[in-house]
Amino acid sequence: PVVPALRDPMAEATALASGARDLHALAAAMEGFDCELKPGARRFVFADGTAGAPLMVVGEAPGREEDIEGRP
Repeated sequence: PVVPALRDPMAEATALASGARDLHALAAAMEGFDCELKPGARRFVFADGTAGAPLMVVGEAPGREEDIEGRP
């Protein structure tokens, strides 16, 4: 019998992200990415702020309120 290869979501997401040339491309790649959390989400929450700013602050993962609002 043929055994299907195990999926490596981290490697898949990393490959998608590495191909993105800007924030818009990264957002599109991540929004199209399927993972085990996606079915429970209402909205795609990606970023808020000014693209190209000299500083980026990365906080915690989006929670219930961010999912409802669609914004971090």
